[in-house]
Amino acid sequence: MKLRHTPLSIPANGVWLDGMLAHAPDVRALALCLHSQGYPPLEQPGRPVELALQAAGFATMTVNLLTRQEVQRDPDASFNIPRLTERVLAAAEWTAHQPPLTGLPLALVVGDTGCAAAIRAAVRAPEAFTAIACLGGRADLAGA
Repeated sequence: MKLRHTPLSIPANGVWLDGMLAHAPDVRALALCLHSQGYPPLEQPGRPVELALQAAGFATMTVNLLTRQEVQRDPDASFNIPRLTERVLAAAEWTAHQPPLTGLPLALVVGDTGCAAAIRAAVRAPEAFTAIACLGGRADLAGA
């Protein structure tokens, strides 16, 4: 399946989050791949997990949950779980209003402190997500 890659800017509580959507008309679901540590370049080919999901017929939407400025100014920004949770929910809400993505099952693929934010987001909006895959993250912070 040939995927089209589209750079995105997603509004989230007064900031714009950078993202990259890899999609095709016949995908089976959307995997929302969230980064909460550092600021990986979205223009480069995806991580192995994202590439495997794409090969399995999933669209992927990679989103940096922190802005460049937040990463540069606050080394602890990735531990602000409530803020990250709001941004996970904002990204999910954004997908719900995009015609090519509407109605697709939505899975969260996260690592690091993003795991805690994904768990909190799923508790707040259980109907929005069909799965969460935490890749070696800090799920223990979900209750913090």
